[in-house]
Amino acid sequence: MWSGSWGRAAAIAVLGLSLCCADTFAQEARTRRWSKRWIVSVAALAAASFADAYTSRGKYEANPMLRDASGRASMARMLAFKSGLVGGTVLLEYLLARKEPAVPKSAAIVNFYAAGALTGVAIRNSRIPGVEAAP
Repeated sequence: MWSGSWGRAAAIAVLGLSLCCADTFAQEARTRRWSKRWIVSVAALAAASFADAYTSRGKYEANPMLRDASGRASMARMLAFKSGLVGGTVLLEYLLARKEPAVPKSAAIVNFYAAGALTGVAIRNSRIPGVEAAP
């Protein structure tokens, strides 16, 4: 069937085409895998940000943007600020990932590191005693 020079040329062409397609399919599988990890990292980042805000409630806040007139953490300001920050980050990562397929991997790694840092802050906040209510 594959006899002669045409047969060898066809076999080489089929082999080359299959190798090119195999690499493309493998790259798509890696991209999908990191896209799934990116989604999980977004959930981890949002949860850690909420945990940071939740453990700050009723306590003195060092950041003047996030505290009320009494100096305590304002949940409304904190949730608005943190949801805007996380939402903006996720939107930027999504828009970049549409242009460059390698972005989900980097974005997932950054999100997991940020979630870890925010979880550390939430743990620290939970160890700080709350402020007693004024009579």
